[in-house]
Amino acid sequence: LPLPRDLPENSLYRVAVTVGSFSAEQNFRIPDMTPFRTHVAVDHTVPSPWKPVQVSGKEIFVLDRVYSFDNGPLPSQIVSRGQKLFLTPPEFVLNGSPIAWNGVRFGKNYGDYAELSTDGTFEGGTASIKGELWFDGMFKFDMTLSPAAPLQIRSLTLGWRTLRNLALYCMSTAWT
Repeated sequence: LPLPRDLPENSLYRVAVTVGSFSAEQNFRIPDMTPFRTHVAVDHTVPSPWKPVQVSGKEIFVLDRVYSFDNGPLPSQIVSRGQKLFLTPPEFVLNGSPIAWNGVRFGKNYGDYAELSTDGTFEGGTASIKGELWFDGMFKFDMTLSPAAPLQIRSLTLGWRTLRNLALYCMSTAWT
């Protein structure tokens, strides 16, 4: 169905069709197309209402959150709208033992995301992480395990403790 090019976005329309004795109506909305006109992840544009990522010391500021880093690739604390999210810092546990990290290094800040990296050790090898913390709070990272000898991975977990009312956001299948 061809539509006029100048229809206002984010508006409700109705299509009515009558062919012989058959008739039908269908409501539809032309969505706000702003996200499709921005160049997120192409030219480092940060769309409104978000703000560019800021890095200061061992903290990264993203809109209404502060990510604090101590000794590793994961934030030791996230404060969102004044509320601390972690009771214990997140940690990776490989085959029952935590991976020991050697601090965090911040790389380039592009405005839409900031780079970070670290190296660490585990029983029988080394680990490294390269990550990106984005303007919307998405945290992407790549972890490489380099064992000195063949390694059987029986378990690799990421764990932390948080308040019960906050854990619901992590446990909801609506977010996966």
